[in-house]
Amino acid sequence: MEAVTSIEMFLSDFVGLKSTYDAAQEILIKEQRTDNEKYLECIRLSGRLIKFLDEINPFVMNRHKNEILETYYISAELLVRTVGLHMNRGGFNEQERNTLYMAIAHLRKVLSLEPFNRRAMETFKMVFLYLTIFNPNAEENLVFLNQILVVDPCDYQLHYNFGFMYHRTHKLDSSVYHYKLSIGIIDLLMTNAKEESALIAFKQFKIKCLNGLGSIYFTIQDRDTALYYFKLAYDIDPNDPDVNNQIGVVYTELRITDKAIEHYTRGIENYKNAHISVDKDMLIASMYMNMGLAKCYECDFVGAIDGYNRALKYKPRLSLAYQNKLLDSNYISHLIEDPMYISRIHKAINKIYPLVIDDYRIGCPDYKVKDEIVKCKSKGDLVKSGTKINIGFVSGDFICHPVSYFLHSILSHINYDLFEVTCYSVKVVKLEDLFPKCKWAVVKNMSNEDFKTRIQSDKIDILFDMSAHTGDNRLDTFVLKPAPIQISYCGYPNSSGIRSMDYRITDKFCDSDKSQKYYQERFIFMDRCFLAYTPSMGIKDIPEIVTEQPCTKNGWITFGTFNRYNKVNDMVIGVWEKILQQAPNARFMIKTKEFLTPKLRGQFLNAFKDKSVLDRVIIMPYSDTYSEHLPDYNKMDIAVDTFPYSGTTTSCESLMMGVPILTLFDNVRHYHSQNVTTSLMKNSGLPEYVTYSQEEYISKAVWFANNIDKLQGLKQRVRKCFVNGPICDYTGFTDEFENKLIDIYKSHKW
Repeated sequence: MEAVTSIEMFLSDFVGLKSTYDAAQEILIKEQRTDNEKYLECIRLSGRLIKFLDEINPFVMNRHKNEILETYYISAELLVRTVGLHMNRGGFNEQERNTLYMAIAHLRKVLSLEPFNRRAMETFKMVFLYLTIFNPNAEENLVFLNQILVVDPCDYQLHYNFGFMYHRTHKLDSSVYHYKLSIGIIDLLMTNAKEESALIAFKQFKIKCLNGLGSIYFTIQDRDTALYYFKLAYDIDPNDPDVNNQIGVVYTELRITDKAIEHYTRGIENYKNAHISVDKDMLIASMYMNMGLAKCYECDFVGAIDGYNRALKYKPRLSLAYQNKLLDSNYISHLIEDPMYISRIHKAINKIYPLVIDDYRIGCPDYKVKDEIVKCKSKGDLVKSGTKINIGFVSGDFICHPVSYFLHSILSHINYDLFEVTCYSVKVVKLEDLFPKCKWAVVKNMSNEDFKTRIQSDKIDILFDMSAHTGDNRLDTFVLKPAPIQISYCGYPNSSGIRSMDYRITDKFCDSDKSQKYYQERFIFMDRCFLAYTPSMGIKDIPEIVTEQPCTKNGWITFGTFNRYNKVNDMVIGVWEKILQQAPNARFMIKTKEFLTPKLRGQFLNAFKDKSVLDRVIIMPYSDTYSEHLPDYNKMDIAVDTFPYSGTTTSCESLMMGVPILTLFDNVRHYHSQNVTTSLMKNSGLPEYVTYSQEEYISKAVWFANNIDKLQGLKQRVRKCFVNGPICDYTGFTDEFENKLIDIYKSHKW
């Protein structure tokens, strides 16, 4: 195509461009395709003319302002449309992003010639919208916004975008200001709106602003204010799917799950009408996932998993939905006939991630094996060599959480002459004062690549995952193999499933060689319990226990459980019911946070087929603090464990307070989740409370109920066994833990 060399030639070709553009527009509207011949010809013509215009004298522009302005605008619009048709793909490549930047340059030319050109301003804002949807650099987007603000300071859409961007950059006061300013402008415009279509458009945008305000207050955990703004949006349009999803999330957090599910259902029914979410498949997937979570809080795990599966149909790589499915499957393993099913779905997690690296030589190409460790014969030799093993712990639970209670002994007693320890917290916490010898890093919101780079800059030899499929995990980084040796430990009762995880630390009671087949990781067996427990208040400050056994004082035995209700199922309730039937004087007490939801309390009581035993079922009020909670164990003689998901932290609390736990060992499937309490009991020298069938579980409980005279001094004996046993032997535990890490490093397949 011949180059344009004169203004006369430009004006002639402009007429052709205009007619071709009009024809291309008609085809584009009908077919939603940019590969028709008219459209492609239009792009060629506009590109030819723009090349000429970029080189001519600016004074010429003033003489032919309208033609030049229109040429730049047509070119910009063509560029924007070309990229815009690919919006639902999930992001732009570099070429497409550069195309949008070129469109911005053309639009600036238009606005320099005519500062208040409405079409150019609207298209300019459309370009910004496209860029911000997938652009992670919010600060860059704010620069764009400020440029537009000069042109149109009263544009309500602009102020919404400001609010959105300031929210992304955590400048919440500024975000609230712009959202409210946008609403104010919309309200003024609505008073003068005459056309119904304009009124609808204003209402939709007001909903977006109110939704943004609600999201901000939800972010800072002000749920009441969040709900206030979401409901204002709901009053405008009760069928808006984004608003219904947000209200559902707040109700889920408040454990008002029936209302939450009602809103998720309404949102799902109307998801195709979404005007806030660009990716409608992501929206409906989120709503199904959130509904699954609400049903999880109702302990309807079958319904929860169904919700997660529905979410995955729309977004097959939605990792949170898949991980929630894995977590909840542990609660219903007794309903799954195929013992390998749970193992298979755990290992299938690898398909969720775009890249899984299982060879450290690929993930850590610069790593050099420390020969001093491989060749050392003793810890003393290793200390003399001056070589340390750098270990890292990744967790979102460096807070008042069970994981931190079990990690406490390691961080407090590990030999820092042998090990350099770095804790990577997925939450913003400050624990440097508690463990000053550790290095601390907050990795919340850190990208996978940046986190990997940080781990490798710290020269980590052994990296621990303390979360697996529980909340605030960073498996998305572990799959990239940031460390040569990666170990799953403590936080999750099953396999991580990912191929990049090398080992799992456990013990001979929780797992066995027979259960290795369920795991991706290779077992490392501790000789003692795989856990060491530190009470939240410290071992020296644990509450006193009563000297008189409750059954002696009352004349009857009191069984009980303080486990989370999601570990309670109809099978367990059926066993407890039989105990109460066969032990007519026995009492049963239960305390769980979930009973703050009346629906679950009623669900529990209704599960008893024999209503006559309910007179001896005591529901304890929930305790917010440990100082209130722990003394309640003084009212209990023997705890009864849940299955197939036993207690862990609650079992430690129970033993610390002198209450033994009647537990059921899984010697068929050898599931870790059911066997933790068995390990705690046997390692505490209390094997007589471990049973091997439901029948034995019932008969032992009934025997205890009929022989309360033999339970005198039980509390004192149990506490002594626990506190003086391996579970609280921090020095002995840490010594073995250190040995296992050295052995792992020495025997690793380098």
